[in-house]
Amino acid sequence: MLRLYGVGVAGLALVALTIFLAYDFYQQHLLDVNRHVAAAYSAYSRGDLGTAEQQLRGALSLDDGNYTAHLDLGLVLLKAGRYSDAGAELHRAGDINHVATAYLYAGVAALAMNQPRLARSEMALALAQAPYDADVNAVAAMADRASGRAAPAARELAIARSYGYAGLTLKDYIARAMLEGPD
Repeated sequence: MLRLYGVGVAGLALVALTIFLAYDFYQQHLLDVNRHVAAAYSAYSRGDLGTAEQQLRGALSLDDGNYTAHLDLGLVLLKAGRYSDAGAELHRAGDINHVATAYLYAGVAALAMNQPRLARSEMALALAQAPYDADVNAVAAMADRASGRAAPAARELAIARSYGYAGLTLKDYIARAMLEGPD
């Protein structure tokens, strides 16, 4: 009888079957998460923020570590004017993937709630990821200006302008928030 390190053929077959079933379950799980994200993207594009939120929460119930679902849910909540909830989701997305976009919009949400210190904290995280991004520097300048920090605001605005900042306002940033959509 064939033995490999004390495990018979039946044991090896059981291990192989377990690995196959686990992989199949994982693939199905990813498909389910992506279906929710795709449905949310479709609802968002139709202007149905409620359905988009519901679908993204469904995706997060399956995979709470999904960057795209947290980011997109944050953007949906931002568009819906639920800035506190939006900021939390966007910050969570940033913590998962360390992408400046998430922290940028978390900063926008904080500014919309008139919380410049929180906005400045989020923008420090965004600047660490993208120090020469025009939008990151522009929103950081807004946060500094709202905090009464004129010198850093002027420096960040100069950087933003040098990289093509188009003079967007806080409302412009909220209006142009777009979902990443399905992978």
